[in-house]
Amino acid sequence: VLEVDDHKADVLNEIVRKPAAWLPALADGSDPKLQYLSGLTLEGILLVDDQRSNFQSPSGSQVLRFCKVARYDATYEGIGFVKDMGGLGAHSDADYETLRMFVNQPSMCKERLHCHCMERHFEGNQLRPPVSLVIFEFDETMTLATFVPESEAFEHALNWDSASLACSEWTVPELLTYNFETPFVAGNRVEKLRDLLAVLSKGPDGQQRTLAILTSTEQGSVVGTLNLLRLAGLADFFSAIWKINKKRKNGPFGLFKQRGEWRKFDLPDSEVPAQKADTCASIAKWPAKWFPQLAEAADGSAAGEEPHLARLRELRLEGLLLVDDERASFQSSALGGSGMEVLRYCKVARYDEIYRQCGPLTQMGGLGAHTDADYDRLKSFVQSPWLFAEGQESNCQVPAEHTHTRARGRSASAERRQMPSCEGNGRSARRKRKAQEAASFAEPAAAASAPAAAEAAPAEDVPVAKREAKS
Repeated sequence: VLEVDDHKADVLNEIVRKPAAWLPALADGSDPKLQYLSGLTLEGILLVDDQRSNFQSPSGSQVLRFCKVARYDATYEGIGFVKDMGGLGAHSDADYETLRMFVNQPSMCKERLHCHCMERHFEGNQLRPPVSLVIFEFDETMTLATFVPESEAFEHALNWDSASLACSEWTVPELLTYNFETPFVAGNRVEKLRDLLAVLSKGPDGQQRTLAILTSTEQGSVVGTLNLLRLAGLADFFSAIWKINKKRKNGPFGLFKQRGEWRKFDLPDSEVPAQKADTCASIAKWPAKWFPQLAEAADGSAAGEEPHLARLRELRLEGLLLVDDERASFQSSALGGSGMEVLRYCKVARYDEIYRQCGPLTQMGGLGAHTDADYDRLKSFVQSPWLFAEGQESNCQVPAEHTHTRARGRSASAERRQMPSCEGNGRSARRKRKAQEAASFAEPAAAASAPAAAEAAPAEDVPVAKREAKS
């Protein structure tokens, strides 16, 4: 054990290499039933676990067949509010049949990396209100993984000139390739994103729809986000860019576009929660505080207001749609948040992969990174979100014979392809990552709709169970 890295994927790879060392009964022949394991292969092992990080190690070792048990937060059995709970079958008896099927026919559960769209139930949903505002996360949603040059001007200057990259370790083509282009799907992803944003910008009856960026990174700045969007030719589709985090570093935290010019502004201090679901609720309640373009002149006339922005004055939470790769973004935790839910959201697939010259990277993302169907799915969702109502299995839009569909809150089983080994060149160390606080709220959404979970009380009203964190 001391010779193996402290990670489950590495341990399983070592078990394959030396099965007798891990199964003494196989070494001494005391149990004939185990003799077939002397020829054990990695694809012959299936891991059932509630932590996605256990399926691939930082060294690049992978688990090829795994069952990911759902995680959730809930008020539990008189203990109070408990985070990161799990349990196979905790919310659905279908988990047991899913796992039985997967063990017997793993080839029927191929890993599918596509976005998942959902409209939660809300009062008045039968009226089918349209989507007026689409908000995108930037890191691992617009990008696959985010890389930025080490440059003060890049991070803070609205008039930054890409020619300054001549003195950087990055070139413009490299920044576009590493941030936006996918090696997993043919074609130019930047062009596909432009086409997507152009379609989403057109609302019902030809009206223009508003698009914005909401990022939660601790590293980098909101201006750096704008400059990457400019390099890709995507900035003009957006009307505002916001950055939220608890530490409030690398300000300013807001940019808005007025008459084609980007300007800095400070987010409203009293309405900047650290969790995105609460932020979305604040935007819906006070749109003028998040879109300075809506500010009125002294005579009451609109100051630089565009028609599609004027419609945001009547914005409601159901008129807002969030596209993000973090499941925790769609519901704030009752521990440190309000329990607020985003009513319409698109969850971008997360994955670990050997990426270009970076070696193994964890928690990558990117809309359309593994399938062009993501773009069509999101277009359909924005145009007709009621077709993706919660509880409808069809919202996955993937043929049943190709992949195993599952309901919200159930465990996920998948068989993945094996990645080649690769030596990184250090660029992964310069990757800009999101706020680490988000990890503590990972995958809480299952509890929201599960009948077995009691309604979460505010954090100050309930004790929090002490738990020993897994490695």
